[in-house]
Amino acid sequence: MAIKFNPNLDYQNDAIAAITSLFAGQEIGYSNFTIYDPKKYQTQMSISEGTEQTEIGVANKLVLDSDDILKNLKETQLNNHLKASDKITGNEYNFAIEMETGTGKTYVYLKSIFELRKKYGFMKFIILVPSVAIKEGVLASLRMLTSHFDYHYKDFAFHYFQYSSDSLHQLMEFARSDKIEIMVMTIQSLDSDNKVLNTNSQKHLEKTNGVKPIDVINRTNPIVIIDEPQSTSASQSRKGYIKKLNPLCTLQYSATHKQEKNVHKVYRLTAVDAYIKKLVKQIEVASVIPKNDHNFAYVKLIEVKATKSKITAKIEIDRRDLKTGMVERKVISGIKPHDDLFDVSGRREVYSNMRIDKMTCNSGKQSIEINGKELLAEETMNSFDQDLLKRTQIRKTIEEHFEKEKRLNPKGIKVLSLFFIDKVANYRSWDGDNVIDGKFLTWFEEEYEQVRRKYECDRAIVSIKTPVNSVHQGYFAMDSKRHFKNTKGDSVDDIKAYESIMKDKEYLLSFENPIRFIFSHSALREGWDNPNVFQICTLNESAKSNDRKRQEIGRGLRICVNQDGERVYGFETNTLTVMANQSYEDFAKQLQTETEQDGGFKFGAIEYLSFAGITIQKDDVEVNMTEKESTDLFNFCKAKGYIDVDGKTTEKLKIDLNNRTVEIPQEFDKYKWDIIEYFKKVCGNLNIKTAENKVSYRLNKRVVDNNPIFEELWNRIKDKTKYSVQFDTEQLISDCVVKLKDLRVEGVEIEYRKAKISQNTTGIEGTMTGLEYEYISGRNRYLPDIISFLQNTTNLTRNTVLEMLNRSETLYMFYINPQRYMSDAAEIINNVLIKVVLQGIKYTKIAGEEFYLQEVFPDEELHGCLISELVKSDRSVYEYNRYDSTVERVFAKALQDDKRVIVYTKLPTKKFIVPTPLGDYTPDWAVVLDDNGEKKLYFVVETKGSTKEDDLRNTELLKIRFGEKRFLHVGGAGYVLASKHEDFKREVGKLLTMK
Repeated sequence: MAIKFNPNLDYQNDAIAAITSLFAGQEIGYSNFTIYDPKKYQTQMSISEGTEQTEIGVANKLVLDSDDILKNLKETQLNNHLKASDKITGNEYNFAIEMETGTGKTYVYLKSIFELRKKYGFMKFIILVPSVAIKEGVLASLRMLTSHFDYHYKDFAFHYFQYSSDSLHQLMEFARSDKIEIMVMTIQSLDSDNKVLNTNSQKHLEKTNGVKPIDVINRTNPIVIIDEPQSTSASQSRKGYIKKLNPLCTLQYSATHKQEKNVHKVYRLTAVDAYIKKLVKQIEVASVIPKNDHNFAYVKLIEVKATKSKITAKIEIDRRDLKTGMVERKVISGIKPHDDLFDVSGRREVYSNMRIDKMTCNSGKQSIEINGKELLAEETMNSFDQDLLKRTQIRKTIEEHFEKEKRLNPKGIKVLSLFFIDKVANYRSWDGDNVIDGKFLTWFEEEYEQVRRKYECDRAIVSIKTPVNSVHQGYFAMDSKRHFKNTKGDSVDDIKAYESIMKDKEYLLSFENPIRFIFSHSALREGWDNPNVFQICTLNESAKSNDRKRQEIGRGLRICVNQDGERVYGFETNTLTVMANQSYEDFAKQLQTETEQDGGFKFGAIEYLSFAGITIQKDDVEVNMTEKESTDLFNFCKAKGYIDVDGKTTEKLKIDLNNRTVEIPQEFDKYKWDIIEYFKKVCGNLNIKTAENKVSYRLNKRVVDNNPIFEELWNRIKDKTKYSVQFDTEQLISDCVVKLKDLRVEGVEIEYRKAKISQNTTGIEGTMTGLEYEYISGRNRYLPDIISFLQNTTNLTRNTVLEMLNRSETLYMFYINPQRYMSDAAEIINNVLIKVVLQGIKYTKIAGEEFYLQEVFPDEELHGCLISELVKSDRSVYEYNRYDSTVERVFAKALQDDKRVIVYTKLPTKKFIVPTPLGDYTPDWAVVLDDNGEKKLYFVVETKGSTKEDDLRNTELLKIRFGEKRFLHVGGAGYVLASKHEDFKREVGKLLTMK
C-alpha cells in the first residue's frame, strides 16, 4: 500500500505560503556560471579536437534587495501573528518555520521547493540534516512522494540524491542541471576543514574541473533547507561552514526552535496548536509503578548542587514519620557529605550503616557514593524488581494493543506497537550460529500468548490467529554475519538499519504484513515515524536515560492511515499510549517543561501579537487586528498590571476577571468580550492565591491596651498545662488484639494508571481515566526488627508489644509485606492507645508558668494579602485577622458582624499550645460574648469544615477531644467546635441552658 498525501491541508499550505511570500516581486529566472579553474586543474585536451573542456553551471538568481525582502518578511509575519522583524543584518536571509512533530514538516519543505521553482525559477536546493536517521527519513519521503510531485508539478522535472564524498561527479550534475536539484546531506559531511568538500586534493579536483568541491556548490547560490537547526547548526563553527555554501537563504524547519539573532520566524504551529486542531494524536500515559514496596533501602539520586561554600544533594528515599510510623517515598533536599541515611529515613532499620561518603558535581557528572557504591543522577539503589516491572510493561502494552485492534481493525486501520531497548541481547543474541532469545523477547512471547487467549474469539481483530513468532520483528544494526548488535545510531551499519526501517514503512501498515510489534534500539529512535504506531514502550536498562518526553512521543504523534493509505482524523481514533514508569502527573510536568524550553513557548503568557488572532469586523469583512493594534493592547495590559515583564498574566487580571471588572481601551470596546475570553483561556484557573493587594498591620492598641475585658479573657486561658495518664495495660492489650485481628495486609502491588494528557495555552495536565492493581506474590528476603520498631513508635514495653502480636495471630502477614505490616500495626495500636489515653487523661496547670501576651501577640509590623489571607477587624488583637481556610474567613467575618462579640482573636499556631499525646495543638479562636448586658461569656473555638465525627480525620478529632479535656479540667473558658457561626451560636445556647 502507499500513503496518500493531501495537498490541500490549510495549515501546511499556510506554512508554504509563508516562504513563497518572502520573495513576492521576484522575477522567474536563473544565472549561468563556468565550472572551471585553470590554476588548480591541468587542462584536459580533447584528443580529437585539442580544445579545453569547460562546463556551464546553472544558479539561483535573486533580484530583490534586502529592503524588498524585509518588506515581504514583515507582511508575512503579521499575517501569521508573529512579531515583525526590525531589520535584516548583512543580507543574510535566515527564516524559521516552526511546526510540531508529526504535522508534516518534511512534506511542507519539499512542496515548498516546487512552489519556489514554479513562482520564481529557483532550482538548486540543499537539505541539510543533523543525523543519518533523519537523512534516511528525508530520502524515504522523497521516494514516497515522487509520483505525488510528478502529478501535481508535471511541468517541473526534479532530481534528488544524497551527497557522498565518493561520488563527487554528482556535484557537477547538481551544478549543470537546469531542473530542480535536491541534494540531501548531513552536517557532518561539511563541518570541518578536512572534510572532502573543503579540501584542495588533486584527486578530488580532477572530478570537479579543478574547482574546490564546496565552490561547485556555492556558485549555484542554493537555497539551504536546514532540518532540525537546533542540532544541525547549533554551533558557531557549523554556522560558518553553512555560510560557505553561499545560500540564497536558509529555511530552518523544526518543532523546537531556539531564539537566535538574525533568524526570522515566519510561521508557527506549536504543540498546543497542533493538539487543539487535532493534527496529531491524543497522548495517553499508562504508568506502571510499584506500590507498598518499602522493604528495602531504596535511594534515588535526583541531583547534586555545588556552590563555592558547600555541596548538597537531593535524593528520594523511603522515609518514616516518627509520630505515626507511616512510611512514604519522599524527596529530601540539603543532603550533605557524611549524612547518615538511617537518620534521614526516620531511623529505619533497613538504612542502618548507610552513609554518604562523597559527592561529585561538575558539568559532566553528578553522583554520590554510599558505602563505596557510586550512584549517578537518576539512578536508583535497591529499587523494586526491575525485571518484573518491565515484564508488566510488556504485558500492558500487548493488552492496550489488542484493545486498539478491536476498535480500529474494522475501520481498516492496522495497529503497531513499538518497543525501544538499549541492549540488543535482551531481544536476541548469537552463540556462534545458535540464536538465543533475550529475556524481553521471551517475556513478550509468553505474555502475548496469555493475552491473546482472552481475545481469540474476537473476529474484529484481523491477525488474532497469527503465530506469535510472526507478529514481532527486530530492527537493529547488524554485523558482517547479519547478527544484531548494539549501536549509537550514526555508524555505517546503522544506515542499513534505517534503510530497512524506511523500506518497510508502508508495508508495515498493511494487514498483509503480520508484523504488529516492533523491537528497535533506542539509538535508532529518530528513524521511526510510522503513522500507525499507537503504543510506545521504552525498556531501557541503562541507569540514566537522556530520553526526553517530546522525543519519546514524537515517534507516534502522526495521524494514522487506513488500508487505502488515507489519513483518519479525530482523537476517538488517534490516541498514542505511552508506557511510563513514572506518574502521569510527573510525565505531564516534564512534558510542559520541555515544551517551554524547546519552543520558547510560555504557558499562560501573552505576547505582543497574541491579540492579532482576534477577528475584527470592518466593512463587513473579517480581518485580523493589525500589528500596531495588538501591540497597543499589549502595552495597555502591561501598564495596567495585567501582565508582567515576561508576558505572564498577573493576579490582578485574574481578580478583575473574577469580579468582571476588566478594563479594555475604548477603541477596542466592541471586541471586549472576545478579548476577555482570550484572557480567560490564557489565565486558566482563576482561583489562585494572589500576591497582590498586600497590606501591613500591627496590634490593635484599642483592644489590647488597658482593656479589662481582653485582660480577663487572657487571664482565663494563659496558663500552661501538663497532662498525666492512667490506664489498664491488660485492657489496652485486649482492645489492640481485637483491632489487630481485623488487619489485612496487602502484598507489594503494581499500580497501573491511565491518563489522557491535554494541552492548552495555560499548560499541560493529565486526567486519570483508569486504575488497576496487580498483586505480587512471594516472601520478602529481609525481615526488620518489628518489636523494636513498634516499641519506638508506640512507647510501649517490648513485652506488651510482643503479647499483642502473639495474641492477634497476624504475624504471618509480616512475611508478606514487612514494612506495610509494621506501619499498619503501629497505626492500629496507636489509635487504640490514644482512645484509652483520652479516657484516662488529666490536665492540670503548671505552677508559675504561663503564655506571655507579648510573646504570643508581639507588637511588630506584619504583612498579608487583603484578598486571600486577611479579614479586617476593629475588635480583634490585630487590625487584621489572618485566616488559613475559607471556613476561617467566613467565621471571622461573621464574628466581626456579630454585635454580641466584644473581643475576639485568632490564636497563633506554635505560640499558644495545648500539649496532647498526639503533639501540640492550637485552637483557632478566643471569643468574648456579651450576654444581653448581664455578663461576659468566654469561649475558645475550633473551626472545621464539618462538625460530624465521620468527616474529620482521626488525628483532628482526637486533638479536638484533648482540647475539650484541657478546658474542662482547667476551666477559664468554654470550648466549642463549629463549622460556621450558626453552629457557634447554637452551642453557646446549649451551654447556657445546661447551666
